[in-house]
Amino acid sequence: MKFILKTIIKILIFSLLLIIPTGLFITFFTLNQRDIPVWNIGIRNIILFAKNLSLPIIAISYLVATLFTISLIDKMKVRSLFLLHIPPLFICVALIIGVSFIQQSKKYPLSIIEKKIQLGYRTFLREDVFNDVKDNALMLKRSDQNLFTVYIYDKTKNNLMVLNNMNMEKKGGNSVFIDRNKKQMVLTFRQKKKDTSLKIPYSDFNKQGGIINNKIILFYVEHLRRTLLSFKVYFETLAEDDKSIFLVTVFLSILMISIPFTYALNDGGWGFSGIIGEIFVLALLPFLYGAVLKIVQNISLNLSFLGRYSYLFPPIIFCSIGILIDIAIKVRGIKKGI
Repeated sequence: MKFILKTIIKILIFSLLLIIPTGLFITFFTLNQRDIPVWNIGIRNIILFAKNLSLPIIAISYLVATLFTISLIDKMKVRSLFLLHIPPLFICVALIIGVSFIQQSKKYPLSIIEKKIQLGYRTFLREDVFNDVKDNALMLKRSDQNLFTVYIYDKTKNNLMVLNNMNMEKKGGNSVFIDRNKKQMVLTFRQKKKDTSLKIPYSDFNKQGGIINNKIILFYVEHLRRTLLSFKVYFETLAEDDKSIFLVTVFLSILMISIPFTYALNDGGWGFSGIIGEIFVLALLPFLYGAVLKIVQNISLNLSFLGRYSYLFPPIIFCSIGILIDIAIKVRGIKKGI
């Protein structure tokens, strides 16, 4: 009982400490994946975007805190896998009940529905300097309160085009418009008695502070993106009530897999090595979940025994993997006399 209480307290403390760094990481990662330059989006937008991601931020902070706590447990002092599961599952159930209660509150609802953040030309371009935009360079010079002169330099053709009286506040005519749906900036102007549009995707703008240009990191990020997309496709086919059940069971399955796996990689006292094991588990999870989800989606199975809950088949597989890891650790421990 004493071990359970100490573990619960540690997990809660680490969860609180990790909320802000985890929130910033998830927010910046999500914005970066949408080609939105986070360096100039504004603190107000970042807070709004983080609020929209409050549920995954809480869940991931709790997961990382749980694995961090387990990675520091001395295996020579705690040998019961059953005891190891009780504190995280207890907190998880409490969090689910708490989040469900908050979700029903009209005053403080937690939502994963994205609200539109405010994007303008200043998000992508600085005034009075040339901004790199793939094969072009753009410069804005204010000529009136709401009007600008736009200089477009084509690097490939060594050609400079000057657009006068460009409006930044409305669509149509001589204007610069941010199209959020198509993720592009649209410059509309009249040239040779003909309306012309120059469309610049978000991804063409120079993204300072983006993901490190490393092949391993880019490979991992791409696989993580594909796994999340697979879950999104699977998730969106479910009814509203079933979505909540699916998310809860998937998160419980993550705990079922990661807790024994992290414990198995803990060398019993060398904290630094245990933390490396935790990082390894977190890095491995997207590959494991992506592979299982892909197999489930590519094969047809008769899941009539699950009735209307057949959508829970992937989480059941994940939980079963966790149980098998538990059994393997226990059998190995018996053989070694641990």
